[in-house]
Amino acid sequence: MQVLYDVVASRDGVVGQPKDMDDDAQWTEDAQVPVYFSNPDLLWSNDFPEPRFGQGSFQAAFKAVFRETTGRDLH
Repeated sequence: MQVLYDVVASRDGVVGQPKDMDDDAQWTEDAQVPVYFSNPDLLWSNDFPEPRFGQGSFQAAFKAVFRETTGRDLH
C-alpha cells in the first residue's frame, strides 16, 4: 500500500517528488498516475470454510487511506 501511495501521490509517478497538496492542478484526474485494479471482488471463496478478502478489499482500503491522507478521491 505504501509503494502504491508513493507513486500515486508523486508528481508524474516519480517517487520522492510529492505533489503539492495545495495545488489543485496537480490533483486532477489527468495529472494522476493511472491506477487499475484487475478484480473488484471484495470477497471470494476457495477450499477454506469462510469467504476470503479479494483484491476489492485492497482497493477499498487503498481508496480510504488515500482519501484520509490527501483529502482527495482516487481516480
